[in-house]
Amino acid sequence: MEKEIETKDKEIDDLKKELAFLKGQILNKNRRIFGQSSEQVDSRQLSLFNDAEKNSDLKIDEPSIEEITYTRKKSSSHLGKKDNLSGLDRVTIEHKLDESETFCDKCGNDLVIIGKKSKEILKYKPAELYIEEHISYTYACKNCEADADKTNIISAKMPNTFLYKSMASNELLAHVVSMKYQYAMPLYRMESYFKMMDVNLSRQTLSNWIISCASEL
Repeated sequence: MEKEIETKDKEIDDLKKELAFLKGQILNKNRRIFGQSSEQVDSRQLSLFNDAEKNSDLKIDEPSIEEITYTRKKSSSHLGKKDNLSGLDRVTIEHKLDESETFCDKCGNDLVIIGKKSKEILKYKPAELYIEEHISYTYACKNCEADADKTNIISAKMPNTFLYKSMASNELLAHVVSMKYQYAMPLYRMESYFKMMDVNLSRQTLSNWIISCASEL
């Protein structure tokens, strides 16, 4: 019985040593795979998923509106011939001679158009932000007001936005969230991105929008 116990104890001891060795192997492998890289990384880029929470300040006010503008882009039904460009709007610019130039410098007779050639240029226009002001008018029935104690009042409906108390449009919110999580753009860089468009949107405002979107979703 004592011999059998000694044998079992030795087997257990050997298994413990083997288990400790295997654990060490796994830990070393994990350190190589998941350990801190020797490459220097900007610390601001490491907080991709807590960037919004870190910069959020729900006490600050929404950005104020200083100037109201409205622009509309006219759509085009033209379908291009190139792959992946068929949905783009097309602007045609014709280059013609001035009336003072449409005569032959040799005989003086008028010049006539005998043909034309075309060149397509893929143009880039930076994104733009503008204020869209919605004014809802309220109507009342003066006849009901004269004949009854209660006036019939009706207000025109305004479009709903995802964040009711925010001035951010649904399109802008989608753009901010997409840049943050699809394209991994930190908020400090997004702040600079909007500054290049002459719009001051602080990291706190952007953070509040992202967190509010997450809460709504």
